[in-house]
Amino acid sequence: EILFRTGDCIAGVVERVTDEGMYFASPQTKSKFARHEQIQSVQVSSAKSLNTFDAKLMERLKTVPRNKKSDPPTQCVPRGQTVSTIRMAR
Repeated sequence: EILFRTGDCIAGVVERVTDEGMYFASPQTKSKFARHEQIQSVQVSSAKSLNTFDAKLMERLKTVPRNKKSDPPTQCVPRGQTVSTIRMAR
């Protein structure tokens, strides 16, 4: 389930995530791409396996590389059935 900031919600499958946005497939729309700014959240309904992060790996994921300080990455982190995005602090 993909929830957009406009309030629209569609059933879909995330195909890939890039720096520009997220590519997805959904029988409810012909659109296959949404910019990060347009997406509120993505809910995982039947994932085969969600990796759990130990404390050491989580700290590494929160580390911002020096060359990305002005435009830090966004990480997708599974939290229960919802995948949250964490925008790293500058």
